Amino acid sequence: MNSLEVGKKSKFGVFEASLASILFIIYNFIFLQIYQVLPVGFKANVFVYYLASFLLEAMFALAAITVALNRKIDITKASGLKKKVNGKVIWICFAISIVCLIFFGNITSTFLELLQLCGYSQQLPNIVIDSFWKYLVYVLISCATPAFCEELLFRGTILSGLKEYGIKIAVVISSIIFTLMHGSPEQTVHQFIIGAIIGIIFFKTGNLWLGVIIHFFNNFISVTMSYLLNLVVNSGIVNIVPGEPTPVTIGSLLFSLVITIVLAIVGYLVVKKLMIMLFKEDEVANSKAAAPVDGNTVINVDGNETSTTMTIEGEKVNGEDETIRGKSEEVKNDKKIRSLPISVVIMFALSGAYLLFDWLWSLLTGFGVV
Repeated sequence: MNSLEVGKKSKFGVFEASLASILFIIYNFIFLQIYQVLPVGFKANVFVYYLASFLLEAMFALAAITVALNRKIDITKASGLKKKVNGKVIWICFAISIVCLIFFGNITSTFLELLQLCGYSQQLPNIVIDSFWKYLVYVLISCATPAFCEELLFRGTILSGLKEYGIKIAVVISSIIFTLMHGSPEQTVHQFIIGAIIGIIFFKTGNLWLGVIIHFFNNFISVTMSYLLNLVVNSGIVNIVPGEPTPVTIGSLLFSLVITIVLAIVGYLVVKKLMIMLFKEDEVANSKAAAPVDGNTVINVDGNETSTTMTIEGEKVNGEDETIRGKSEEVKNDKKIRSLPISVVIMFALSGAYLLFDWLWSLLTGFGVV
C-alpha cells in the first residue's frame, strides 16, 4: 500500500455528498464570472471557446477531488475508479445507451410537445459539426469529458455518499441534482431517466466506469448523428430546409402519449434484462478465482476488495475490511429512515434552490416571460 494512502477513508459519507453538491456550483459560478469579464475578441477565438467548454466540465471533477482531499478520502476507492471492465461490459453499456435513446427518447419528445402546446419555444441551440476535426473536438468536450467528470461527481461522490440512506433516496436525489444541473427543460425527462438508470447500476455494482461508458455513448451517439446529418445535407443527397415546427394539437399529443407509453414499457423490460446481464458480467470482470497458497490455505479475492477467507489447519478465519463492513451497514440502514444532519440539509437545500432557480429561469425564457 502507498504510504500516502495510510489513514485515508475508503468511502464518501452524506456530508461529503452535500459538500460536493454545493462546491461544484461555487466553482461553476466563479469560472463563469471570470469568463464573462474576458475581452470579447479573446472569447471569440475558437480555441478559447473549446478550452472554456472543457474547463467548465472539469469543475465537476474538481469539486469531487476537493472534497476527497479535504476529507482525506481515497477517491479511487470511494468512487469505484479501481473497478475493472471487459469487452462484454462495454457492449452491454452500449446496448443500454441505444435502448434509452430509442425507447425512452419519445418520453422527452412528448414532454417537449406538451411544453410547446402551452406556448414554449425550444431554447437548445442547434449544433453544426461541419468538419471531421470539429467532430473529434466535440467527442472530447461533449462526450468523453462530461462522461468522466459528471459521473465522478454525481455518482462517484454524491450518490456514493447517500448510499447509507438506501437506493431510493440515493438515486432520486443524485438524479434530480444531475437533471437540474443541465438547466434545460427540453432535456429534463431524458436526463432524469438516464441519471436514474446509471445511478441504479452504480448503487448495485460500485463501478463508476459503467456509468462513464453509458454516459459517453449517450452523448457520442447524439454528436455522431449530428455530424452525419450535416454530411448528408452538405452532400446534396437530401435537401433539408429548416422551417416552422409542426404545430402541436391535443390529438397529436394524445397519440404521442400512447406511443410513448408502449415504447417506455418495452424499453423498461429490455433495460432491466440488460442490467441483469451487466451485473453478472461486472462480477466476472472484478473477481478472481480462488488462489491456493499452500496445502491448507485458500485465499479468495473478490475484485479490489481485500476480504479474505482462509482455512488454516482446519480452522476458518474470516477477514473483513472496511468496504465489506460498510456494505453490511448499508443493508441495515436501508431498512430504516434516518434523519439528515442539519448541515447536510442546508447544503443540499442551497444547491437545489440555485439549480431549480436556473432551471425555472430557462423555462420562463422559453415561455417568453423573461
